[in-house]
Amino acid sequence: MKRTLCTTLFLAVALSACDSKSDDGKAQAENAAASSVASSQESAPAASSQKAVDVYQLDIAGVRLGMSWDEATAAVKEKMQLTDKDIEPEPYPDKDEKTGEKIPAYFSVKHGHGAGNKMTVRFRPDYLHGQPEKRVVSSVDYQKERGAKEDGSEMFKAAEEKYGEPVRMTGNEGSGTVFYIWCGDDCGIDSDPTLSLVKSTFFINLRLDDPRYENAIKEQERKDNPPKF
Repeated sequence: MKRTLCTTLFLAVALSACDSKSDDGKAQAENAAASSVASSQESAPAASSQKAVDVYQLDIAGVRLGMSWDEATAAVKEKMQLTDKDIEPEPYPDKDEKTGEKIPAYFSVKHGHGAGNKMTVRFRPDYLHGQPEKRVVSSVDYQKERGAKEDGSEMFKAAEEKYGEPVRMTGNEGSGTVFYIWCGDDCGIDSDPTLSLVKSTFFINLRLDDPRYENAIKEQERKDNPPKF
């Protein structure tokens, strides 16, 4: 369990760092994932006295899981005092297989200085609730470049003040990567909504994620493409 937890969380964040399609960014994320995941696997998760939380009541910069594009952009503009020009949709979206329309799968906004200081909101068709024609927020990443050791402590302090004490923690400062997790009872990182804070040597990432949206899409694909012999 602890290996799955650490590996899944870190790789999700590392892949998020590659959205810019920069070779340098990809190499840095891959190197960070390889070194930090290997060391963090030896650390046992620590239990917390904090009770389970309803992740759907949590937000990052006003954005919650399940929001529509309009709701999410309005929320982040209000919270971060942005304008439409600050919202950067996916530049080269793929065509929707059913409608043929090019629909952005995510948008990003920058915060602070540095290319790595950004927030990315991703959308998926809502097969989870039987409404695939609607695209809703499936994950939110708020990433910050780690310029100093204190950056991680400040980010955790702000998260704890907003969301309360984490439900779980794994890793340690010595390994270079620490994971803090807020979620419901007996949650699984691959199957349930979670809020996580990852502090690594290279960056800090706060992530809201509901893997059930992606799992529902895969399940529908299996139904649409049964084995044929």
